[in-house]
Amino acid sequence: MSALLTLTLAALTSLPAPTPAAPALATPTLGGTTWTLQTVQPAGSAPITPGARLTRPTLTLTGSGADLTLGGSTGCSP
Repeated sequence: MSALLTLTLAALTSLPAPTPAAPALATPTLGGTTWTLQTVQPAGSAPITPGARLTRPTLTLTGSGADLTLGGSTGCSP
């Protein structure tokens, strides 16, 4: 058993030192972003695309971090 312990310790001490982790990527800023609905497809139905007479719903992000707020419009009320 002593030989196995010696070999295990030798193997572990001969391993290279771990390399430091790469720096974290910057978090993208979403503030000032607006998404506009192009098409929606309810399950089992054909796609619905708002036409010229329909206002396209939007989702807007403002601010960042803890101050991030959401807003939007369905075309008839915010």
